[in-house]
Amino acid sequence: MDTLHRTDKTRNLQALAAFATAVLWLAGGLYLFFAAAPAYAKSYEVEATISRSYAAVGDTLTYKVIVQGSSTSIPTPEVNIPAAFRVLVGPASSLNVQWINGRLTGSRSLTYVLMCTAAGEHTIPAPYVDSKGDVSRGKELSVTVETGGNSSGGSKGNTQSAAPPDRDRTAKPGQSSKELDPIFLDVHIKPRSVYLQEPAVVTYTLYFREDVRTYDVRKLSTTEGFWTEELEVKQPPDIFNRVINGANYRAAIIHKLLLFPTRTGELTIGPMELVCEVNQRRRGGRSSFFDDPFFGGFQTENREVRSNPTTIHVKTLPEEGRPDGFDDIVGNYSIKAEVDTDSLQTNESVTLKVRVSGSGNIGFLPEPDLTVPPDIEIYDPETKQVSRPTANHQTLHGYKEFTYLMIPRRPGQQRIKPIELSFFNPTINAYRTVSTEEIMLQVAPAAGWASAEEGTAGGAAREVRTLGRDIRWIHQSTRGLRKTGPPLYQQAAYPLAYLVPALIVVAALLARRRMDKLAGDVAGQRSRKAAKRALSALKAARDDLAANRIEEGYTALARGLVNYLADRTHNPAAELDRNRIEMVLTARNIPDERRAELHQLLERCNSARFTPDGLDANTLGDLIEQARSWIMAVDRTLET
Repeated sequence: MDTLHRTDKTRNLQALAAFATAVLWLAGGLYLFFAAAPAYAKSYEVEATISRSYAAVGDTLTYKVIVQGSSTSIPTPEVNIPAAFRVLVGPASSLNVQWINGRLTGSRSLTYVLMCTAAGEHTIPAPYVDSKGDVSRGKELSVTVETGGNSSGGSKGNTQSAAPPDRDRTAKPGQSSKELDPIFLDVHIKPRSVYLQEPAVVTYTLYFREDVRTYDVRKLSTTEGFWTEELEVKQPPDIFNRVINGANYRAAIIHKLLLFPTRTGELTIGPMELVCEVNQRRRGGRSSFFDDPFFGGFQTENREVRSNPTTIHVKTLPEEGRPDGFDDIVGNYSIKAEVDTDSLQTNESVTLKVRVSGSGNIGFLPEPDLTVPPDIEIYDPETKQVSRPTANHQTLHGYKEFTYLMIPRRPGQQRIKPIELSFFNPTINAYRTVSTEEIMLQVAPAAGWASAEEGTAGGAAREVRTLGRDIRWIHQSTRGLRKTGPPLYQQAAYPLAYLVPALIVVAALLARRRMDKLAGDVAGQRSRKAAKRALSALKAARDDLAANRIEEGYTALARGLVNYLADRTHNPAAELDRNRIEMVLTARNIPDERRAELHQLLERCNSARFTPDGLDANTLGDLIEQARSWIMAVDRTLET
């Protein structure tokens, strides 16, 4: 009875455990479901681009909005086009869905073709997507529209190939459009007056009315006094239209620089020189249907084009508010410092990383002024620099990182003072100072150090230790002596060793003479390689047989045998007919049966090649083996 009672109790406990397990599984599933629900909230990335950031009234621009997300149903973004632009085409919508490495991604794009209708600085508001209260926005774009544009102008392009709003190259007073150069190189600088280390963008635009096929840069501009960064320009460059003093020009941006002045005053940018290949109609030629490059109606000539030198005014940084120890850093930066550990023992190393991030001349950033306690040994830093042009290509953005290795020599709490960085921000025309947090290191004494002597100048003293165990016992008697002969320089073989280099040189000269002699003996080389070439020909015949090219196999076999005889006997292959072969083999003392065997081989090959029913695969295989046996049998005799 007690046994039955215990069995029922055990079953009840098992049922209760199973029920509790099911409840836990259900609770865990519900938790994961509701906890993971926010992760499945749809979030999107919105990107807006414009083909050009500078244009003229009447020019056309391409405005594109792309929405990306992990969904098959990508919403349409909300776009607001200002009244300064007229929508010519659009919006053209396209949807793209991809499944890559188990991840679903989708994107929707809207494309507008806009015409500029009003001059001035215009801003296209940021497009956005509203997904159940989660708003994702792109970026607003600015477009500068100037007057005097060509109503039919318009081009494809990007921000890097944008046309500049103004030009240094203008017509002289009273100069008509007919007197303007048909090809000229314009230099556009923005801005023309900057502070020390403040960036300026220099754009080189080629204007042309003639048919320019290609151009070659002969000489780049000199930029003495500047830290220069070359900006990427689309290749081949986009072509856009311009009207200058009533003349229609085509233009292309071919070069772009980002200049950081390193001294003040008037700095000059030297001229850039090009050689343009131009198509011109032949002088005196008649205009007809055939006046095209294929029928000689045009001729090509090289035209040298040179830009004018231009200057930039570099201002001195203001004295008001100038921090002490200012190091001529210009831009907008932040600074951060961190260590890989803040708890260590004496004589262990710790890594300190100081990163300066922001926009400006990243490469000009100096090493930070770092102050550490005297009980910490610090080494010269490793430097890492990453920089790239900003989205508007007006300056550089990135960071410069300094990595220090430090070793504390004294236990206790070590303090590294905040690291400060002062710079001048030209955007707000003011000085700013940023700093890191104070870094605290907890340094524990290493094993064997006296913690009571932490305050000892120059670091803690070591404990006195017994060194007797470090000294090994020295044997008092030798383990055996042996007699040695005279020194090496007193032995007879020593002077003979001087003859070894001379013998090596003589041997090398003799070997070289033999090689030269063999290289000059062309016939001898052919004779020595005759067997190898013949076996290669037999292998080619086997390959033809395997590929069922029977006729080619017979031809390769016959040619291989004839070429072998020609190489071995120094006779032209074209002169080796039956009589000539008989004469040559007889002169070389080849036995009668071997001569007859060769004639039979050649006759069977020719019979198979020129007889309609003679191409037999089995026969070809037998002939190849017979030819190989014949060559191996007579090769040594023919060699003599």
